[in-house]
Amino acid sequence: MKMIDYLDKDRERVLASLRGASTPADAQQILEKEADRLLLQYNEDCTSVRVRDAAAGMVQALRSSVPFMDTMGQPRVWRREGDSGNTAAGSKKGGGLSGILLAAGVILTLAAFAVPALSAGGTAAADMLLKGILLPVAGGGCMYLAGRTAGTDTRIGIKGQGSLTGGPDSAPVQRIEITIDPEKLWSSLRGAVMVIDRNLEIAEDSEKYDRHKELAAAAGGRGITPEEIELFSGLLEMADADSPQMAADIRYYLHKKEVDVLPWSAQYAAWFEMLPSLPGTASSGKNSSGTDEDRVVTIRPALAQDGRLLKKGTAVR
Repeated sequence: MKMIDYLDKDRERVLASLRGASTPADAQQILEKEADRLLLQYNEDCTSVRVRDAAAGMVQALRSSVPFMDTMGQPRVWRREGDSGNTAAGSKKGGGLSGILLAAGVILTLAAFAVPALSAGGTAAADMLLKGILLPVAGGGCMYLAGRTAGTDTRIGIKGQGSLTGGPDSAPVQRIEITIDPEKLWSSLRGAVMVIDRNLEIAEDSEKYDRHKELAAAAGGRGITPEEIELFSGLLEMADADSPQMAADIRYYLHKKEVDVLPWSAQYAAWFEMLPSLPGTASSGKNSSGTDEDRVVTIRPALAQDGRLLKKGTAVR
């Protein structure tokens, strides 16, 4: 199996994990773990040490590139009011008037206690008017206006964007949150794994080429010993059923030795030992030329060289 096949099986699990990621760092960690998982699964089925080493290097390169993948999705903007840090300008602007009114209110209120001295020689009615009505009302009115002015300045000052890292006195007015885009990350990961698979195919082809070169060098000339004929004939019989790659290597070696590997055909029927078929397995039909004959299955191919039989094959109807 290719690495992309293992990844597609993990699609729903990876997307669910990415949807739960709250930061880009969390999403990147999920992708790195998935890359390690893919390498582990691939190595369980890969039998070539050379290809496995190549896969390990490519997955390591993928892990190193994960921090460069774009994780950003739709931005969210959160706004709030009440940032005292941003009210400084407004408060400073109206602080003077508020202070004057407050001072006037305090002075007028205290002046009420000095009415006897201020109204010395006056009438009792004037003393009562100043002490009980005019001065307290004027002082209270000034203090009230001072409070209203300060409050108005604070509300006007809540404008703009506050600090995002300040303390309690500089709570943020605006905060931008970048969400994670799982589909974008999945597409990036899948594209990278497809590139890895392509490079692994090249590594496999290169290994096959090098192995064929080694077999060709070992085969040397066209001479082949009877021992080799017996050995490769038996190996072909087993490899055709269990290991197609091994069978292909043997055929290539024999080809370099100019030995023909022949399946059963009517032309070479005399070069095969025909085994009786098992009960219920015999079938009849027409071959590719249209003539009626029983179907024949090659169990072990015949080996020949220059039209001369080297080793009989085996077939069954």
